[in-house]
Amino acid sequence: MPISVCGTGKESNCCDKHPSCASWAQQGECQNNPEWMLPNCQLSCHSCETESDEPSTETSMCGTGNESNCCDKHPNCAFWARRRECKSNPDWMLPNCPLSCRNCGTDFDKQTTKVRQCGTGKESECCDHHSSCAFWASKGECRKDPDWMLRKCQLSCHFCQTEEDEPLPDPSREFWYTR
Repeated sequence: MPISVCGTGKESNCCDKHPSCASWAQQGECQNNPEWMLPNCQLSCHSCETESDEPSTETSMCGTGNESNCCDKHPNCAFWARRRECKSNPDWMLPNCPLSCRNCGTDFDKQTTKVRQCGTGKESECCDHHSSCAFWASKGECRKDPDWMLRKCQLSCHFCQTEEDEPLPDPSREFWYTR
């Protein structure tokens, strides 16, 4: 069994470090286990850096199973997602790299990516500033990335001040309280 399987042409430096990478990628492990898969199965997960910034003319990279209709439109999507571009550049990344950004199931034709959705009553000053806040909150991003989520997704993460004398919760201690 070969130790590494590498691509050809522009992907000649892009390698899988385990012979089962292709099989695991087909089973959805690039999305389910990205911390291990993306650096160790670069070729199969399409996570190689290429020199081109032009959109790919090749077949899109698509998910498997329930995400089979969810496709990245650029070969560098996984690479950019690992560098947190999904959060720093969501207006471009979410519609063009939904698989790598774990944003499958979001209909970009029916919603805008920049919104200001605010609470009601005592939470009327508490807002989400992105249409994907509720989705990200459901995926645990309030705990994984509290600094960014506190600024952009206060409503969905329940980071709202509900009484004048009640301080805003410390997002790093979010797991200690419940609503």
